[in-house]
Amino acid sequence: MVKYQLIHTINTTILLDMSQKTINQVLDELDKIIEESLLENNYLGIFAYVYRRTTAQIKAEIEMGRFEDNERLQDLDIIFAGLYIDAYKNYGENKPISRAWEIAFNAKNERLTIIQHLLLGMNAHINLDLALAAAKTMKGKPIH
Repeated sequence: MVKYQLIHTINTTILLDMSQKTINQVLDELDKIIEESLLENNYLGIFAYVYRRTTAQIKAEIEMGRFEDNERLQDLDIIFAGLYIDAYKNYGENKPISRAWEIAFNAKNERLTIIQHLLLGMNAHINLDLALAAAKTMKGKPIH
């Protein structure tokens, strides 16, 4: 059974699936986004590709125990990625998404530079999703 969570932003209520439970599942979902963007010949795969490379490296570092709290970072990584993946899926299904992601996804066929497409995704993900993911990861836990 899929559980959904509602997130209320200033102007939008966003429906989240958050079905990814492991970093490997996140990587699989990112691969699907990359493949879909290639099939549809759009630019949404640019952010997904860089994000996948970053996530794979974080996974490797967690497996080597390189962080002070590897379990917490893994949870944060999964939640953080889930926000992007859910926004992508919701966009494709014409469900509500944040304005930041809407702007990024609506540019999918715009002839912008690679860095511009990358920055559109980074803006939505870092400036919005990171705060939401951190809050969800740390809910009810002490922050050191």
